[in-house]
Amino acid sequence: MSPWLYQGRPFTEAPADFFGFVYRITLPDGRKYIGKKGFWSKQKTKVVKVSAKGQKVKDLSPEEKAARLKTRRVTKESDWSDYFSSSAEIEALIKAQGKEGFVREILQLVPTRGLLAYYELVWQLKE
Repeated sequence: MSPWLYQGRPFTEAPADFFGFVYRITLPDGRKYIGKKGFWSKQKTKVVKVSAKGQKVKDLSPEEKAARLKTRRVTKESDWSDYFSSSAEIEALIKAQGKEGFVREILQLVPTRGLLAYYELVWQLKE
């Protein structure tokens, strides 16, 4: 599998100060696909609280459990380094031909989620 290229060099580490990137995948037949991908994803996780009696939440009744469970938003790194595309056509080509011959390029690093869709459109119109 080819690594992501950014400004002609392999790109292997997600920068903390950018939300995502706009990318171009060049198919083996020369066609190009432009898309966007986030470096980070936010997920809700359950935080287990200990009751005043010293019991864990899993030992409590369902009513007590609902009152004690809390959720926390956790930011995790996404699967961006192995990602190819959400396009069904590209996924079918990868299944048929393998991942060799595809060139994955990062066109622009984007600092916020809101700007990601904007810059994806800008690059699609440029190309």
